[in-house]
Amino acid sequence: MVPMFTCEFPVPHEISEEKRQSLISGLSGDEQKIVGDLYQIAVNAFMQHQSSDTYWTDSIKTALQIHAHERGFLCCHSGTTGEWLFDICWVELQPSASQKDQWKSAVRLRLVCECEWSESEDEILWDFMKLSWVNADLRLFVYTNHMKSGATEHPASLCRKNCPPSQSFRFLLIGFPKKVEAGETFRVDAWTT
Repeated sequence: MVPMFTCEFPVPHEISEEKRQSLISGLSGDEQKIVGDLYQIAVNAFMQHQSSDTYWTDSIKTALQIHAHERGFLCCHSGTTGEWLFDICWVELQPSASQKDQWKSAVRLRLVCECEWSESEDEILWDFMKLSWVNADLRLFVYTNHMKSGATEHPASLCRKNCPPSQSFRFLLIGFPKKVEAGETFRVDAWTT
């Protein structure tokens, strides 16, 4: 397994040049765009005093949908076609796909995403493990970057430790801070198995 990339950002702050360079060297272009878009959601949530899971989830769906459409992919989630397999997924379609039932023309999964806001280790692993078995270009897991009382491991470490062996699967984990005022950060972890 390739070493894990980890980077944390305080919210709301400008991302330093050093952190920017770290992102550039540790993440692909698509991953950098996703991180940038989701970091902006965290900043907006802080500025607007939004801390609800619904706000975060809806904003993430919107950001990922825009990015998918820019790339020419179908974006499936509960606000568009309905969830298909995962909370959010980007689907590459056959060039001749009709507008009706586009998912039936799926050629490849480009991104699969699960959002888990619970701090329960079992619930975190339940959603993460779904991602670990699918063949997709990128597996995105979004979670609360907060360790509840009694937790023994950070959610990203827990996921990595329980990640089944696979061949060149790429994972991107993004943790949203629950308590910015307590110094919690926006966290990014990535690795390839």
